[in-house]
Amino acid sequence: MRNLGPTTLRWLADLGLTTEEAILAEDPIVVARALRRAGHPASLNLVYALAGARLDLPWNALPTDLQEDLRQRWKHSENAKNGVDI
Repeated sequence: MRNLGPTTLRWLADLGLTTEEAILAEDPIVVARALRRAGHPASLNLVYALAGARLDLPWNALPTDLQEDLRQRWKHSENAKNGVDI
């Protein structure tokens, strides 16, 4: 699957996401947050990689508006996790 290497696939399997269909059906932000809760070092780059996999695009070829949306949602999820009200 595009953008997702063996380590990331192992992390996703830890969440029970073991098929391409299961991985692609989930929201990238939700998956990255769950990976963080499971102790994996998920980052905005992983969010981009998951979004790219859903669109069959390299993570760095995502449309600019999608990148900005993901960046804002990731920031919001980070702030919410830290108890910051935005």
